[in-house]
Amino acid sequence: MQRRNLLKALTAVAASAAFFTSFAAHDDDKVIKVGTISGPDAQIWQVVQKVAKREGLNVKVIEFNDYVQPNAALDAGDLDANSFQHQLYLDSQIK
Repeated sequence: MQRRNLLKALTAVAASAAFFTSFAAHDDDKVIKVGTISGPDAQIWQVVQKVAKREGLNVKVIEFNDYVQPNAALDAGDLDANSFQHQLYLDSQIK
């Protein structure tokens, strides 16, 4: 189980680094606001936040307690990214 969690964390860090590289090219002082769910997801994003900082990126992790709130915040422009979203959930949310 620990190996699976470690693999998830490393995958999230690698994917996040690639995602945030495009933000860095546009504005070095920009805060990148990412919405996530409290718990293990938020813990992973704390690691991502530290790695991003070493790379010169300013990531602010905003935790939510239910899965609907990050979508609403992203739609309203309060977030730059939603970390937990997948296509099936998004399609369901849109309906």
